[in-house]
Formats: sequence, C-alpha cells, structure tokens
Amino acid sequence: MKYTVVKTFQSEGFKDSGILKDEIIELDGDAKKHYQGKKMRLVRFWDSINNAEY
Repeated sequence: MKYTVVKTFQSEGFKDSGILKDEIIELDGDAKKHYQGKKMRLVRFWDSINNAEY
C-alpha cells in the first residue's frame, strides 16, 4: 500500500523506548478515496524481547 508521509516525529526518548519511526501518513490512490483522505499514524518499533521489528 502506498502512502505519503505528512509529518515525522523524532526524539531521543523514542529510541530509548524502542520506537524506531513515528509518522503521520496519508494513503495514496484508491485507498485515499476509501478512507476519504483521513490521516493515519504509522509507528515502527523494536521488540527487544522477541528481537523483532514491527
């Protein structure tokens, strides 16, 4: 699914808590029509217990 990043939040405190990326996004194409152009939040984080990125 394609999207456009509207805003990115960055903080050293995020990295300490495992947050890798915190963004406000807007979907592109047909998905944008379906969600009526609403903005969404996309957060990527590191789970140190399971050694996995989500």
